[in-house]
Amino acid sequence: TKESDLYYENGARISSECPGLYPLTVEGTGETKWVYNGSGKWYVVGDLVKEGGKYTFKALTGQITYNGGPDMYATMKWFNDPKGRTLLTSWMQETAMDGKDWTGAQSLPLVTGLKLINGEYRLTSYAPEEINAYRSENPFYEVDNLKVGADDENILQGLAGQKFDIEATIAPETATEFGFNLRKGGDNQLTVKYNTESDLLYVDKSQTGNWGKNEVCSYQLYPTADGKIKLRILVDWSIIDVFGNDGEAAIDT
Repeated sequence: TKESDLYYENGARISSECPGLYPLTVEGTGETKWVYNGSGKWYVVGDLVKEGGKYTFKALTGQITYNGGPDMYATMKWFNDPKGRTLLTSWMQETAMDGKDWTGAQSLPLVTGLKLINGEYRLTSYAPEEINAYRSENPFYEVDNLKVGADDENILQGLAGQKFDIEATIAPETATEFGFNLRKGGDNQLTVKYNTESDLLYVDKSQTGNWGKNEVCSYQLYPTADGKIKLRILVDWSIIDVFGNDGEAAIDT
């Protein structure tokens, strides 16, 4: 039974394909907010209140970009996760490339939360713990407390893989930019980097040849309280998932 339309905080009517509406507890508080998910490209945070015997969505924000990856679409929430998590899965749209007869794929089911970051509501997205079962028992590279400068040799020289999982906690100190060059071959590479001046996390696919759309994706990411940036990078044959600070930023593309 229709009870009411949904509106932004400015009074404009909310409308989208593939809508979703679900509650989330704001991390670190007992406060519950409702999130309207629009097509998977954006979301609106608000309250669900009862007025005159009917429930009404009261928006507290305008549209907020959901994910730094432009391919995420038709996002849907999993129902009744046995671990009580909010899991969102998206259709990852893609332009068909030479030699393949499909377009698009399903994203990972992303564990989703709600957090206040710099006074603004932000959905968090992170890889589910089940993905850890695909890791090998022994990492093929591991190092602690290593200082790397702009003129130093590549610390990952000679390491190669088709599918891999990177975790790194980095203190930028005086660096303006840092990151990883991945999928290197000939003149092609995929770059994951962070810029300390703009507070932006980037996935640069402009030099990837036929490995997907040649674009540069970015998402806002602020350092932790101790000035560090945590990165989790999952690389598959055709998809890369990048998470900053345990999901405060996410770029899946």
